[in-house]
Amino acid sequence: MGDRWTLNGGVRYDHRHLHGYELMEDDELRFTDFSRHFNGLTGSIGAVLNVSDNLNLKMNIARGFRTPNMSELASNGVHEGSVRYELGNQQLKSEYSLQADLGLDFTSRYVSAQLALFANRINNYIFTHRVAEEKEEGYLTYAYTQGDARLLGFEAGIDFHPVHSLHFSNSFSYVDAQLMNASADTKYLPFTPAPRWSSE
Repeated sequence: MGDRWTLNGGVRYDHRHLHGYELMEDDELRFTDFSRHFNGLTGSIGAVLNVSDNLNLKMNIARGFRTPNMSELASNGVHEGSVRYELGNQQLKSEYSLQADLGLDFTSRYVSAQLALFANRINNYIFTHRVAEEKEEGYLTYAYTQGDARLLGFEAGIDFHPVHSLHFSNSFSYVDAQLMNASADTKYLPFTPAPRWSSE
C-alpha cells in the first residue's frame, strides 16, 4: 500500500482449565469442588498512516477475551485489602470485548502532541455489587456478577519543548463506563477512574 501505510494484525486461541478443591473449615463447607473450561478466539488488525513527516494517524480494531479468575469464581470470605466480605460466582462466563481506537500523533521541533479515542463493548463484564446479606459482622458483603458494558473515552497530551532541557508537558484522560440496559442509579460501573489531568 505504499510507503505511507503500515499494517499489522494477529490471531490467538486460548484454552483455560480451572479446578477448585473442596474445603471444610470448622465442620462447615467453605469452598465447593468445581471445574470450569474456557475457550476464546481473539485477534486484532491495525494500520498506521504516515500523513506527513510530522503527523501519523493510527487505527485499530481488536477482539479481546478474559476468563474469570479463581477469586471471582470461588471467593467466600473477608478480603483484607478491601475490608469487605466477597462472594464468588461459579456460573460466571468469559468476558469478550470488541474495541476500536483512533489516534493522532504530531511531532515537531518544539511541540509534540497525541490524541487517542476509544470505544469498547464488553459482553459479560465482571464486577462486584453490594448485597444486603451480612456474611460476617463488621464487613459489607459484595458478590461477583456480570453484565454487558460499554466504555468510551480519550487520552490527550501535549509537550512544549522550546529548548532541549526545558519541557512543559500536559495530559488529560477520561473514560465513561456504563452497564447496558441498566437503570439510571445502577448504570455506572464501579472503580472507573476519574478524569485525570497531569501537568509537569
